[in-house]
Amino acid sequence: MSDEVLELLTDLQEVITQENGILGEYPYDGLATVVDTKARLTTRLETVLMHQNRETPQWLEQMDLPRKRQLRASIEQLSAGTSLNERLLKRKIEQSGEMIAFVAGEARRMANNHSSTYTSHGSLDRRDIATPLSVNTTS
Repeated sequence: MSDEVLELLTDLQEVITQENGILGEYPYDGLATVVDTKARLTTRLETVLMHQNRETPQWLEQMDLPRKRQLRASIEQLSAGTSLNERLLKRKIEQSGEMIAFVAGEARRMANNHSSTYTSHGSLDRRDIATPLSVNTTS
């Protein structure tokens, strides 16, 4: 069973490396397929580990030293790949937020929807009126 765990870890590392490559460039061709594969491999790894822990709780302790080293190396590689993946995904989310804020600001500027009223103290209160936005998602 440890062979299957090692194989799944290796496969998952390859998929995450591929996803990181796709996220590094635009357009994100093939990203959906890679994400689906990553989810499938993660689910399979969880299932195998749960089964292994249930059937043989001491499987890690019983593993020979070379196999333990290989498992540790695979986990370290996967950890490094997922750290990069996390940073790339956070940046893409930030960029999306920045883009939405820019589009909303530009729409407000172009619509020039301002309202000014005098307050009870005689000062001028200026407000921007929300500009409705719609996004055309059809190609």
